[in-house]
Amino acid sequence: MLYVHRVGERSVVEPQFCRNEPFERFAFQVENTTSDLGLPTPAELPMPPTSGSCSVASLLREHYSGTADRLVVTNKLVEQGITLTNARVMVHRAIKRGEVFLDEEGSMLYVAEAEQA
Repeated sequence: MLYVHRVGERSVVEPQFCRNEPFERFAFQVENTTSDLGLPTPAELPMPPTSGSCSVASLLREHYSGTADRLVVTNKLVEQGITLTNARVMVHRAIKRGEVFLDEEGSMLYVAEAEQA
């Protein structure tokens, strides 16, 4: 299963679930010129996120003092230019990685207190 997401004009392809050996991430973009008829062409991978970029944990710490409703965080990511689907995936993956946690009801996100300092 592949995970494809847009970063600006580029589409980044990553392995999601692989039965065998996973492949390396790659990127492509579609040029809409008449000479290439909208065919995908290889593109450079975007730079990896820096500490100042928008991660779910840093967003919670910087804007919501470490705790906020999951929907509020998702909407804040959308305000920053991330598609709704990608924002939901970012939140889900941050939970899976243990960067942020859900309360018992599954609606509030929070950063562990040791992480907030």
